[in-house]
Amino acid sequence: MESVLSQEATRFVDMVDALALERLQTRYTFMDAEEHKLLLHSDPSEGMRIYWNEMLESVHITAVTAILRSRLWLSGVFSATADQNLLAFSAAFRGFMESAADATTALIGVPLTLAQNHATITASLSSRSKEISISKELERELIHFSHARYIKKSEQFDTPSSHKARSARDYMTVLGDRNAEDLESCYRILSDLTHPAAPTTSMWLTPVDAHGSEIMLSSNQGETIISGFLQQYETLFIELMMTAFNTPVLVLNTLNYFSIRKLHTPPLLSWHLDGIPAWGKCKTALDSNGATPQVSIH
Repeated sequence: MESVLSQEATRFVDMVDALALERLQTRYTFMDAEEHKLLLHSDPSEGMRIYWNEMLESVHITAVTAILRSRLWLSGVFSATADQNLLAFSAAFRGFMESAADATTALIGVPLTLAQNHATITASLSSRSKEISISKELERELIHFSHARYIKKSEQFDTPSSHKARSARDYMTVLGDRNAEDLESCYRILSDLTHPAAPTTSMWLTPVDAHGSEIMLSSNQGETIISGFLQQYETLFIELMMTAFNTPVLVLNTLNYFSIRKLHTPPLLSWHLDGIPAWGKCKTALDSNGATPQVSIH
Protein backbone atom coordinates (compact mmCIF):
# COMPACT_ATOMS: atom_id res chain seq x y z
CA MET A 1 0.00 0.00 0.00
CA GLU A 2 2.84 2.38 0.88
CA SER A 3 4.28 2.04 -2.63
CA VAL A 4 0.97 3.13 -4.19
CA LEU A 5 -0.37 5.84 -1.86
CA SER A 6 1.03 8.93 -0.24
CA GLN A 7 1.78 8.80 3.49
CA GLU A 8 -1.39 10.74 4.29
CA ALA A 9 -3.58 8.50 2.12
CA THR A 10 -2.00 5.38 3.64
CA ARG A 11 -2.81 6.68 7.12
CA PHE A 12 -6.43 7.24 6.06
CA VAL A 13 -6.79 3.66 4.77
CA ASP A 14 -5.25 2.40 8.02
CA MET A 15 -7.92 4.32 9.94
CA VAL A 16 -10.67 2.72 7.83
CA ASP A 17 -9.14 -0.70 8.45
CA ALA A 18 -8.99 0.00 12.19
CA LEU A 19 -12.80 0.15 12.26
CA ALA A 20 -12.65 -3.64 11.72
CA LEU A 21 -16.01 -3.64 9.93
CA GLU A 22 -15.24 -7.01 8.34
CA ARG A 23 -15.50 -8.59 11.80
CA LEU A 24 -19.07 -7.44 12.38
CA GLN A 25 -21.77 -10.09 12.69
CA THR A 26 -24.70 -7.72 13.07
CA ARG A 27 -28.12 -9.32 12.57
CA TYR A 28 -30.98 -7.47 10.89
CA THR A 29 -34.67 -8.37 10.90
CA PHE A 30 -37.25 -7.09 8.43
CA MET A 31 -41.03 -7.47 8.57
CA ASP A 32 -43.03 -8.62 5.58
CA ALA A 33 -44.14 -5.54 3.60
CA GLU A 34 -47.85 -6.44 3.54
CA GLU A 35 -47.84 -7.28 7.23
CA HIS A 36 -46.18 -3.96 8.00
CA LYS A 37 -48.74 -2.06 5.93
CA LEU A 38 -51.54 -3.58 8.00
CA LEU A 39 -49.68 -2.74 11.22
CA LEU A 40 -49.34 0.92 10.20
CA HIS A 41 -53.14 1.14 10.00
CA SER A 42 -53.89 -0.78 13.19
CA ASP A 43 -51.05 0.57 15.36
CA PRO A 44 -49.28 3.59 13.79
CA SER A 45 -46.85 4.03 16.69
CA GLU A 46 -45.60 0.47 16.49
CA GLY A 47 -45.61 0.60 12.70
CA MET A 48 -43.42 3.70 12.69
CA ARG A 49 -41.08 2.20 15.31
CA ILE A 50 -40.51 -0.81 13.08
CA TYR A 51 -40.23 1.36 9.95
CA TRP A 52 -37.42 3.55 11.28
CA ASN A 53 -35.69 0.68 13.03
CA GLU A 54 -35.58 -1.17 9.72
CA MET A 55 -34.60 1.98 7.84
CA LEU A 56 -31.61 2.63 10.12
CA GLU A 57 -30.62 -1.02 9.83
CA SER A 58 -30.75 -0.73 6.03
CA VAL A 59 -28.64 2.42 6.20
CA HIS A 60 -26.10 0.57 8.35
CA ILE A 61 -25.95 -2.39 5.97
CA THR A 62 -25.41 -0.07 3.02
CA ALA A 63 -22.68 2.00 4.67
CA VAL A 64 -20.75 -1.00 5.98
CA THR A 65 -20.91 -3.03 2.77
CA ALA A 66 -20.05 0.07 0.69
CA ILE A 67 -16.85 0.50 2.69
CA LEU A 68 -16.00 -3.22 2.62
CA ARG A 69 -16.56 -3.49 -1.13
CA SER A 70 -14.48 -0.43 -1.99
CA ARG A 71 -11.74 -1.59 0.38
CA LEU A 72 -11.65 -4.98 -1.35
CA TRP A 73 -11.30 -3.32 -4.77
CA LEU A 74 -8.54 -1.17 -3.29
CA SER A 75 -6.78 -4.31 -2.06
CA GLY A 76 -6.96 -5.57 -5.63
CA VAL A 77 -5.24 -2.39 -6.83
CA PHE A 78 -2.46 -2.86 -4.25
CA SER A 79 -1.99 -6.57 -4.99
CA ALA A 80 -1.94 -6.08 -8.76
CA THR A 81 0.60 -3.28 -8.38
CA ALA A 82 2.85 -5.52 -6.29
CA ASP A 83 2.48 -8.33 -8.85
CA GLN A 84 3.06 -5.94 -11.78
CA ASN A 85 -0.19 -7.30 -13.25
CA LEU A 86 -1.46 -4.50 -15.47
CA LEU A 87 -4.71 -6.23 -16.47
CA ALA A 88 -5.69 -7.09 -12.90
CA PHE A 89 -4.71 -3.56 -11.86
CA SER A 90 -6.99 -2.04 -14.50
CA ALA A 91 -9.96 -4.20 -13.56
CA ALA A 92 -9.51 -3.46 -9.85
CA PHE A 93 -9.03 0.28 -10.36
CA ARG A 94 -12.11 0.50 -12.58
CA GLY A 95 -14.09 -1.53 -10.05
CA PHE A 96 -12.95 0.84 -7.32
CA MET A 97 -14.11 3.86 -9.34
CA GLU A 98 -17.58 2.40 -9.89
CA SER A 99 -17.85 1.24 -6.28
CA ALA A 100 -17.03 4.77 -5.09
CA ALA A 101 -19.67 6.24 -7.39
CA ASP A 102 -22.28 3.71 -6.25
CA ALA A 103 -21.60 4.41 -2.58
CA THR A 104 -21.88 8.16 -2.90
CA THR A 105 -25.04 7.87 -5.04
CA ALA A 106 -26.80 5.70 -2.48
CA LEU A 107 -25.67 7.56 0.63
CA ILE A 108 -24.85 11.17 -0.27
CA GLY A 109 -28.00 12.63 1.29
CA VAL A 110 -28.41 10.13 4.12
CA PRO A 111 -26.33 11.68 6.96
CA LEU A 112 -28.01 15.08 6.70
CA THR A 113 -31.47 13.54 6.27
CA LEU A 114 -31.01 11.51 9.46
CA ALA A 115 -29.54 14.49 11.32
CA GLN A 116 -32.30 16.90 10.32
CA ASN A 117 -35.00 14.39 11.26
CA HIS A 118 -33.32 13.12 14.40
CA ALA A 119 -36.13 14.22 16.73
CA THR A 120 -38.85 12.65 14.57
CA ILE A 121 -36.93 9.40 14.10
CA THR A 122 -36.07 9.18 17.79
CA ALA A 123 -39.73 9.67 18.72
CA SER A 124 -40.68 6.89 16.31
CA LEU A 125 -38.03 4.53 17.71
CA SER A 126 -39.50 5.13 21.17
CA SER A 127 -43.04 4.36 19.92
CA ARG A 128 -44.02 7.95 20.76
CA SER A 129 -45.13 8.98 17.29
CA LYS A 130 -48.51 8.29 15.71
CA GLU A 131 -47.66 10.41 12.69
CA ILE A 132 -46.79 8.48 9.52
CA SER A 133 -43.43 9.84 8.34
CA ILE A 134 -41.61 7.85 5.69
CA SER A 135 -38.83 8.62 3.19
CA LYS A 136 -39.51 7.08 -0.23
CA GLU A 137 -36.40 8.61 -1.79
CA LEU A 138 -34.17 7.14 0.88
CA GLU A 139 -35.86 3.76 0.48
CA ARG A 140 -35.37 3.83 -3.29
CA GLU A 141 -31.62 4.52 -3.15
CA LEU A 142 -31.00 1.90 -0.46
CA ILE A 143 -32.96 -0.69 -2.46
CA HIS A 144 -30.99 0.15 -5.59
CA PHE A 145 -27.70 -0.30 -3.75
CA SER A 146 -28.63 -3.74 -2.42
CA HIS A 147 -30.83 -5.13 -5.21
CA ALA A 148 -29.79 -3.52 -8.53
CA ARG A 149 -28.76 -6.01 -11.22
CA TYR A 150 -28.77 -6.59 -14.95
CA ILE A 151 -32.39 -6.96 -16.09
CA LYS A 152 -33.30 -9.25 -18.98
CA LYS A 153 -35.63 -7.94 -21.67
CA SER A 154 -38.33 -10.30 -20.47
CA GLU A 155 -38.16 -8.68 -17.01
CA GLN A 156 -38.14 -5.04 -18.10
CA PHE A 157 -41.83 -4.29 -17.51
CA ASP A 158 -42.15 -6.18 -14.22
CA THR A 159 -39.04 -4.81 -12.51
CA PRO A 160 -39.00 -1.56 -10.49
CA SER A 161 -36.48 1.04 -11.66
CA SER A 162 -34.74 0.77 -8.29
CA HIS A 163 -33.73 -2.81 -9.19
CA LYS A 164 -32.10 -1.90 -12.51
CA ALA A 165 -28.32 -1.53 -12.43
CA ARG A 166 -26.85 1.79 -13.50
CA SER A 167 -24.58 1.94 -16.52
CA ALA A 168 -20.90 2.85 -16.46
CA ARG A 169 -21.86 6.19 -18.00
CA ASP A 170 -24.23 6.83 -15.08
CA TYR A 171 -21.37 6.32 -12.64
CA MET A 172 -19.10 8.67 -14.54
CA THR A 173 -21.86 11.28 -14.39
CA VAL A 174 -21.99 10.88 -10.60
CA LEU A 175 -18.22 11.41 -10.39
CA GLY A 176 -18.24 14.11 -13.07
CA ASP A 177 -17.58 17.09 -10.82
CA ARG A 178 -14.31 15.54 -9.65
CA ASN A 179 -11.72 16.68 -12.16
CA ALA A 180 -13.90 15.67 -15.11
CA GLU A 181 -11.21 15.70 -17.81
CA ASP A 182 -8.86 13.44 -15.85
CA LEU A 183 -11.78 11.24 -14.85
CA GLU A 184 -12.82 10.68 -18.45
CA SER A 185 -9.34 9.86 -19.69
CA CYS A 186 -8.62 7.66 -16.66
CA TYR A 187 -11.77 5.62 -17.14
CA ARG A 188 -11.16 5.30 -20.89
CA ILE A 189 -7.66 3.90 -20.32
CA LEU A 190 -8.95 1.41 -17.74
CA SER A 191 -11.77 0.30 -20.04
CA ASP A 192 -9.35 -0.29 -22.93
CA LEU A 193 -7.21 -2.43 -20.64
CA THR A 194 -10.11 -4.30 -19.06
CA HIS A 195 -11.55 -5.29 -22.45
CA PRO A 196 -9.55 -7.04 -25.22
CA ALA A 197 -8.35 -3.87 -26.96
CA ALA A 198 -4.90 -3.01 -28.33
CA PRO A 199 -3.39 -1.84 -25.00
CA THR A 200 -3.89 -5.35 -23.56
CA THR A 201 -1.21 -6.71 -25.92
CA SER A 202 1.02 -3.71 -26.55
CA MET A 203 2.71 -4.06 -23.15
CA TRP A 204 4.74 -6.91 -24.68
CA LEU A 205 5.67 -4.96 -27.81
CA THR A 206 8.38 -2.33 -28.30
CA PRO A 207 8.78 -0.25 -31.46
CA VAL A 208 12.21 -0.55 -33.00
CA ASP A 209 12.00 2.65 -35.07
CA ALA A 210 10.13 5.92 -34.75
CA HIS A 211 7.74 5.06 -37.59
CA GLY A 212 6.57 1.82 -36.00
CA SER A 213 7.39 -0.16 -39.13
CA GLU A 214 9.36 -2.61 -37.03
CA ILE A 215 8.46 -3.90 -33.60
CA MET A 216 9.79 -6.59 -31.32
CA LEU A 217 8.55 -8.71 -28.49
CA SER A 218 9.84 -7.58 -25.12
CA SER A 219 9.42 -8.33 -21.42
CA ASN A 220 6.20 -7.29 -19.68
CA GLN A 221 6.16 -3.50 -19.31
CA GLY A 222 3.25 -3.61 -16.86
CA GLU A 223 5.23 -2.21 -13.94
CA THR A 224 6.27 0.88 -15.92
CA ILE A 225 2.74 1.48 -17.20
CA ILE A 226 1.19 1.09 -13.73
CA SER A 227 3.76 3.44 -12.21
CA GLY A 228 3.09 6.06 -14.87
CA PHE A 229 -0.66 5.69 -14.46
CA LEU A 230 -0.52 6.16 -10.68
CA GLN A 231 1.70 9.19 -11.07
CA GLN A 232 -0.55 10.76 -13.71
CA TYR A 233 -3.75 10.22 -11.74
CA GLU A 234 -2.46 10.57 -8.18
CA THR A 235 -4.79 13.46 -7.32
CA LEU A 236 -7.81 11.73 -8.86
CA PHE A 237 -7.00 8.54 -6.94
CA ILE A 238 -7.09 10.43 -3.63
CA GLU A 239 -10.39 12.09 -4.61
CA LEU A 240 -11.86 8.67 -5.42
CA MET A 241 -10.81 7.40 -2.01
CA MET A 242 -12.60 10.30 -0.35
CA THR A 243 -15.67 9.58 -2.49
CA ALA A 244 -15.61 5.89 -1.61
CA PHE A 245 -15.20 6.22 2.14
CA ASN A 246 -16.18 9.68 3.41
CA THR A 247 -19.96 9.47 2.96
CA PRO A 248 -20.33 5.93 4.41
CA VAL A 249 -18.19 7.01 7.37
CA LEU A 250 -20.42 10.05 7.96
CA VAL A 251 -23.45 7.76 7.82
CA LEU A 252 -21.99 5.44 10.45
CA ASN A 253 -21.05 8.34 12.68
CA THR A 254 -24.56 9.81 12.41
CA LEU A 255 -25.96 6.44 13.50
CA ASN A 256 -23.94 6.86 16.71
CA TYR A 257 -26.47 9.56 17.64
CA PHE A 258 -29.38 7.09 17.67
CA SER A 259 -30.25 4.56 20.35
CA ILE A 260 -29.81 1.29 18.42
CA ARG A 261 -26.63 -0.05 19.99
CA LYS A 262 -25.85 -2.71 17.38
CA LEU A 263 -25.58 0.03 14.74
CA HIS A 264 -22.94 2.00 16.63
CA THR A 265 -19.32 2.46 15.52
CA PRO A 266 -17.65 3.91 18.66
CA PRO A 267 -14.15 4.56 17.18
CA LEU A 268 -15.61 7.17 14.82
CA LEU A 269 -16.31 9.50 17.75
CA SER A 270 -12.56 10.07 18.02
CA TRP A 271 -12.16 10.90 14.33
CA HIS A 272 -11.69 14.56 13.42
CA LEU A 273 -14.45 15.00 10.82
CA ASP A 274 -14.73 18.78 11.03
CA GLY A 275 -12.69 19.15 7.86
CA ILE A 276 -15.51 17.54 5.87
CA PRO A 277 -18.10 20.23 5.03
CA ALA A 278 -20.93 17.66 4.91
CA TRP A 279 -20.24 16.69 8.53
CA GLY A 280 -20.38 20.34 9.58
CA LYS A 281 -23.94 20.53 8.25
CA CYS A 282 -24.86 17.26 9.95
CA LYS A 283 -23.41 18.35 13.28
CA THR A 284 -25.30 21.64 13.11
CA ALA A 285 -28.56 19.77 12.46
CA LEU A 286 -27.87 17.28 15.25
CA ASP A 287 -27.07 20.06 17.70
CA SER A 288 -30.26 21.91 16.77
CA ASN A 289 -32.19 18.74 17.61
CA GLY A 290 -30.38 18.43 20.93
CA ALA A 291 -28.84 15.14 19.78
CA THR A 292 -25.75 13.69 21.45
CA PRO A 293 -23.81 10.47 20.81
CA GLN A 294 -25.53 7.47 22.35
CA VAL A 295 -22.30 5.53 22.69
CA SER A 296 -19.02 6.07 24.53
CA ILE A 297 -15.64 5.97 22.80
CA HIS A 298 -14.41 3.52 25.43
